[in-house]
Amino acid sequence: MPRPRAFAVLAVVVAAPLWLATSHGGAGSRWRLTLLSSLDRPLQQLHDWASATLSVVQVPALHAENRRLRRALLQERHAAIQFNELTLEVARLRRLLHVTDTLARPTRVARVIGRDTTPWFRTLLVNFDEAAGVPEGAAVVVEQGLVGQILEAGSSAARVLLVTDPRFRVGALVQRSRAQGIALGTMGGRCYLAYITAEDAVRTGDVVLTSGVGGLMPKGLILGTVVRVDRDPSGLYWQAQVQPSVDPAQIEEVVCLP
Repeated sequence: MPRPRAFAVLAVVVAAPLWLATSHGGAGSRWRLTLLSSLDRPLQQLHDWASATLSVVQVPALHAENRRLRRALLQERHAAIQFNELTLEVARLRRLLHVTDTLARPTRVARVIGRDTTPWFRTLLVNFDEAAGVPEGAAVVVEQGLVGQILEAGSSAARVLLVTDPRFRVGALVQRSRAQGIALGTMGGRCYLAYITAEDAVRTGDVVLTSGVGGLMPKGLILGTVVRVDRDPSGLYWQAQVQPSVDPAQIEEVVCLP
């Protein structure tokens, strides 16, 4: 409610124009000007009070509307992120479906649910289980090539031995020369093609594939690309350091070839 002083000022403001309209005379005019000047400060106070009163009424409503708009914006952003994530997942699964079609053999698809990349062991945990009929040693692949092989399968998950694990070994060949050797993981998290008998049988840039010799690993899966060639410690063979075609840190789904 307005204060009594504000009502008094308002009454003067309303009456003053009528009084000025019916008054004449020089001295009277000066006096009236003085009176109007003295009303300036009360009028300003009345204006400030009215503005403050309106602010008290409007600010809570503005804050509530601001909160509502913020919540709506966050919900829209969350929906957009979820949509993008589903779009990426569909694209990945389509690429895996292409892999299964290309291989023309029974396959199993699984999600990566854990990682172990210590200096000693390099494995992935995937949601295969014993009931899926995935044997130990079976190849695990993605579109880019070989990820590793099944190390063991439990009641709810299976562990995949990566090609860079020191326990990994599989028959391999150089695509260009057809020279064969053994692909080995190392303690330093690398992969080598060992036991190459001829120097010109392997060069930097050569593609290395699985040879299909021994075990469950099929022939022709991409292991990686040769980045360096050296004599092995015995001096009897050549060995090639291989850059794996698959980065296990970036894969989320895999295909197993039982």
